[in-house]
Amino acid sequence: MDMWVPRFAANVISVFMKSTCKPAWAFRDAAFSQTTSSLSDLIHLNPAPGKQNVPVPLLTLLQAYGELAAYRPEYVAPYLKVLAVLQKTEPNNALVQAALGRRSLRNGKPHEATNHLQRALTLGPPQAVVYADLSEALDKLGQRKQALSMLRNAIQQDPFNPTPQRTLVFRLIDLKQYGNAQAAIQHYLQVFPQDYFMRQKFALAIQDAPAK
Repeated sequence: MDMWVPRFAANVISVFMKSTCKPAWAFRDAAFSQTTSSLSDLIHLNPAPGKQNVPVPLLTLLQAYGELAAYRPEYVAPYLKVLAVLQKTEPNNALVQAALGRRSLRNGKPHEATNHLQRALTLGPPQAVVYADLSEALDKLGQRKQALSMLRNAIQQDPFNPTPQRTLVFRLIDLKQYGNAQAAIQHYLQVFPQDYFMRQKFALAIQDAPAK
């Protein structure tokens, strides 16, 4: 599997790996300085022998920038730049359509996002993150029943991700489906019993539910 690190973090990661990893698992020092002229902001830790200067496939680059952009805003612009190219060159790729859907969603275009995300699910295997994004887009369009269905699909695909399960609870409360919300809360606390913060937050959120 390809491993990437942002250039700014290379020194920190190098020191961490030397202090915590077994010698056989650690990368050599040179690995943390092998940027290329075409890719100066990322370091490829484990390129195939003799392929250090081979251009990185854009789909691989999209994934690398996408992961970094979630934590480092300076990687958003290169991510969007790569995505714009792939929109023209790889329009029938599920990853590209999913990324376009998220971009539209973040730009306040839920209808456009829905089209991209539904296409992503048609082109590729089911992905929890795509279902979750589609659920958000449908909810913004007022299609709340369909949105709940997509959210449950996301949970089914990734049952140990707490985020969609939290979202489901609050959506159900907002829809005044208190019985379903209580069931969703119980399931959440069975899967994540250590999450005392959300236990308290759920209790506050549902305190106005009518008594049975």
